[in-house]
Amino acid sequence: VAAIELARRLKGGIDDCSSFGHGKLTEHIIKGNIPSCSLADIKKAKFIIYWGSNPQHSHARHLSAFSYYFHPGYSEVSSVRTVEMCVVDVRESETAGVSNPFVKLSPGGDRDFIASVTQGLNQRLTKEIEQQFFDMLYKSSFSVIFAGSGLVYSLKNDFSPLIEMINKFDVNINLIPMADQPNMRGLHT
Repeated sequence: VAAIELARRLKGGIDDCSSFGHGKLTEHIIKGNIPSCSLADIKKAKFIIYWGSNPQHSHARHLSAFSYYFHPGYSEVSSVRTVEMCVVDVRESETAGVSNPFVKLSPGGDRDFIASVTQGLNQRLTKEIEQQFFDMLYKSSFSVIFAGSGLVYSLKNDFSPLIEMINKFDVNINLIPMADQPNMRGLHT
């Protein structure tokens, strides 16, 4: 509060990690531009996507406490699972090793991948991995995208392609920020 008052007196501004972190993404969620859900809602998900994040490194118990392994549709012993998990990232991380499929992108390739997936609504995609991701997303009645720093930095705070993709699909797609540390969400959360 004292810092805000000082900035007002000096006619200055206050900036935090959110300006280059998850702040803009969180703002879109708060304003209702991007749908989100609670961690409890993940039990309804049919498709879980970790995009630009590696929770096995940054959020060690995330998969077992909140998402994939915790999901009632996941089973270690049965070959039949009602939940699927995908990782979209620039490197094959620990989390990518347990996902199916793993979508490997070139650094900064998220925008092009999003555009291709969105085009899949009008035409068959030429790249098999893009078509597979599109089919899984389109067939899912409830999807959750855990958006990590990789996605945020690649889109450079311009989330319009992601918002367009979510809005054009006629399925329930929700997004949850996977901030590496609390300061990345900013002062407004």
